[in-house]
Amino acid sequence: MKIIDLIEDYTIPTWENYPNIEGFRVLIRMPDVPKTYSMMARAWREERKEIGQADSDIPVDIGISLVRYAVSDWHGLRVSGLRILAPGYKVGGDPEQEIPFSGENLDSLLRISGSFFIWVLGKVRERQEAAAQEAEEVKNL
Repeated sequence: MKIIDLIEDYTIPTWENYPNIEGFRVLIRMPDVPKTYSMMARAWREERKEIGQADSDIPVDIGISLVRYAVSDWHGLRVSGLRILAPGYKVGGDPEQEIPFSGENLDSLLRISGSFFIWVLGKVRERQEAAAQEAEEVKNL
């Protein structure tokens, strides 16, 4: 018997609909424990290289790493949706033009959209809390 055969993998990616932008769906994957610790360790190492970086920046670095890892694809983001995600920025282009997922597009979106960043972190937190709640229920059986 193998443990891996007995558990349901909560890290499997799932499609989530982004609120208030019709048709914009994001594929979110959960980091497992080793991946989470790896992101934390990398943030600590990078912090030590950068003279003058405050300790308070470390959670931001971990959050950015987590969101970069969690978002593995998207569909349906159009220029009109980008205008919603990036208030205060002048966004050009055809409103119906779809913006494809890429690492570069994700990094750009993370730099300009706090609401997207917070939403992804919220989705990751929801799934982590659901897994923790399930573990607590099993413990109380």
